[in-house]
Formats: sequence, C-alpha cells, structure tokens
Amino acid sequence: MVTVRGASRPLKLYGLHVRQSHYPVAEIGAFRCSDALLNDIWEISRHTTRLCMEDTFVDCPAYEQVFWVGDSRNEALINYYTFGDTALVKRCLRLVPGSKSQTPLYANQVPSGWSSVIPNWTFFWAQACKEFVDHTGDAEFAAEMWPHIRYTLDHYWLKRDERGLLSIDGWNLLDWAPIDQPNRGVVTHQNAFLCRTLQDAAALARIARDPDGAELYEARAERLREAVVRWLWSDDRQAFADCIREDGSLSDTFSVQTQVVAYLCGIAQKEREAAVRRHIVHPPESFVRIGSPFMAFFYYEALARMGDYGELLADMRRNYGQMVELGATACWEMYPNFAVNRANPEMPTRSHCHAWSAAPGYFLGAYVLGIRPFSSGWEEIVVEPQPVDLLWARGSVPHPAGGRIDVSWRIVAECEMQVRVWTPAGVRANVRLPEGFRGTIERAEF
Repeated sequence: MVTVRGASRPLKLYGLHVRQSHYPVAEIGAFRCSDALLNDIWEISRHTTRLCMEDTFVDCPAYEQVFWVGDSRNEALINYYTFGDTALVKRCLRLVPGSKSQTPLYANQVPSGWSSVIPNWTFFWAQACKEFVDHTGDAEFAAEMWPHIRYTLDHYWLKRDERGLLSIDGWNLLDWAPIDQPNRGVVTHQNAFLCRTLQDAAALARIARDPDGAELYEARAERLREAVVRWLWSDDRQAFADCIREDGSLSDTFSVQTQVVAYLCGIAQKEREAAVRRHIVHPPESFVRIGSPFMAFFYYEALARMGDYGELLADMRRNYGQMVELGATACWEMYPNFAVNRANPEMPTRSHCHAWSAAPGYFLGAYVLGIRPFSSGWEEIVVEPQPVDLLWARGSVPHPAGGRIDVSWRIVAECEMQVRVWTPAGVRANVRLPEGFRGTIERAEF
C-alpha cells in the first residue's frame, strides 16, 4: 500500500521496493500435507510469526509494535516449531520483572510508560518460563527466574477475597468475545490460570532446588482449585460460570472459553470434567463461542488433550480458511464475525498481521506431524502422527540443541500407515502409530 500526501501534481511511480526488517531466523521448520488449504494456513502462520519478531516479540509490525507479555507465550511455542530460536524468547522473559518498579503484579507490556496490568498476561509469562526450561533443559534459567516469579505470585496471592478467590481491579482480559470478564470482581478464567501458574511455579521451584517453595505453591494451587469449584461451578448448568460480579451474584453468562480454561488447568475433576469436556466439544446454544485466534490456541490445546484432532483441523480450516479465502498473507488479530473491540464493524479485523493468531504453526507440527518432546531439552521425543482425513504429510521441527527432526508419513492402505523419522544423532525417538492403525516405521539419524 502506497499513500501520497500533499501532491500538487500527478505522481508517476517508476519502481517500488520494500526493505523488510525482522529478527534474523533460520527457516528450519517445514510443513506440507495432502490438503492445500492447511499448507497455506501453515505458511501464513510462519510468515506472521517472523514479521512479529524484532528486538522482542511484538503484537504486530505496524499497528502497535509492542511487546505484549501474554501474547509472547503462544508466540514462543509457535517459534519453537517454525524457527527454533531461544535467544529472543529468553530476552523477552527476562524483560518482564523490570516492570516491578511500576507494579509488583508486573505490567502487561514491557518496557512501557503505561502502567497497566492484565493478570492473565503475568500468569502466561510465568508459564512461558516453565515451558522455556522444559524446552531447553536450562536449569540455570529456572534458578534465575524463580525469585521473580515468586515475588509477583506472592503479591497476587494477597489479592484473594474472603472466599479464597482472586478478586482484583484490573484489565481482566482473555478473549475478544462477549464473555463476562468484568474489570472488578472474580473472573473464573483468571482464577483457573492462576491455579495452573502456581503448579508451574512449584515445578520451577523444584528445578531451582527450593523444595519448601514447591510444597507451598502446590498447596496454594489445591486451595485455589477447591475454591473455584465451590464458588463458580453451577450445578444447574453443569458448567463453570464466567464470573462472580462485584455485587456478589454469580454470572448468568457461560462460555466455551471458561470451560476450556477450567479443563486445561485441571480445575474440574471426575464427573465435572466429563461435563466440561462435553461443553467444549458440543456447547449449548447459549454459550459464548471462541472470539479470536488467540483464544483458539487454548481451544486447540484442549482439543488435542482430548484427542479430538478432527475438530481441531475443522476449526482451523473454517476460521483460518476464511482468512486465506479473503487473500490474507498473514494471520488476523480477530475473526470477522465478532464486533467486540472493532472500531469499524465493516472491516474484517483490526490488525491484519498478529502473531498471537499464528497457532497452526505450532499445532500442525505437534499433532499432524506428531513431533513433541518427551523429556526436558528434547533429549527424548515422541512422534505420534494424527492423520485425521489426510493422505500424507511431511515436515520438520527444529531441535533445541541444534539440527531438526524430520517426519514423513503416508496412508498406504485402509488403516495402514508408513512412517519415516529422522533425528539428530543421540536423540531418542518413541514412534507410535495412531490408534487403529498398523504399518511400518523407519528410523534414521542425521
């Protein structure tokens, strides 16, 4: 797009050039399959992630150019699967505690003169620290970040009300959708994510050799989980309500988002978990639906954990497919069917290049190719492809210690699959055929 201002006479263009600037990455990750639409979706996801990598992860290269702390958790995972960079992730994680001078709850964008807190963004940062340690095996980083994580989580713990629930004045955001997430009161998804963050913090404490801290945080996580179930579960609806409003009333809004988060964070157990799973896969008509590609990342995490890979690909084709159909070369910030936070309802999205939306860059590699870590630092991996309705797929995922993992699989007959796996020398691979399939497995090292 070229804009000319203040022209006093017609302008003739003889040539047009673009000098693109982004963080230097190697294109190690790759993905191709028998569905051309999924190939295009993976390509725009990778391209979007690269365009949003500068001196930090930025939400978008043109609209704001800001390091939003919560966005970068998902972006780091996508980057691990497409480019494999860890230096930029470590830099971003280290920046966040620098906002302590503004607020002990840590700011939602860093560095910034705008002192604003989105509690979930702080929680995602702590989770991302744990995921970085899991990805790299860097125990020293766990020891470095543990005091900063403990500092902010101890301050969040002080924000609980008489019910034992986090009740905080803040920007209590999760999704661009009409879920009930007031800026004052008890928000269910926020309490659930705090519970998971306490569990991740306990795991980091053990790696950092603080067993007493680990026990404390495990106990806090269980206390919070019990409080969420006691106060936010509706027996009538067999689901978690979105919030408790400031006047003490339980919200009459129920959403897929809240059920997804409760499931991912282990809040619901036994019969309640079965009900929550039903609401995620077959939500009642009255439930608020997923409103942004950012929230879709968590939705896909839930579907993958449940083993519902068919719905995962169907949602990807449906929602990312409309971006491709409308000519998108990068992933949009929001879906065109939601008017929330859109200044002009006639425009399909607010930002046309938003890395928080690039989820397929992670999930196609992790589940269609089936490449996932089995141990810290990827010393051991699992390869478990999920073909769904595809005939073949091949691709690569970067290994954090260097090199890449290549997988190629093909359906050669009904319920029969041929799988080939190449790994760096010394990496142990557990290759598993999907349930109901038989076939051959070939292994090789680079």
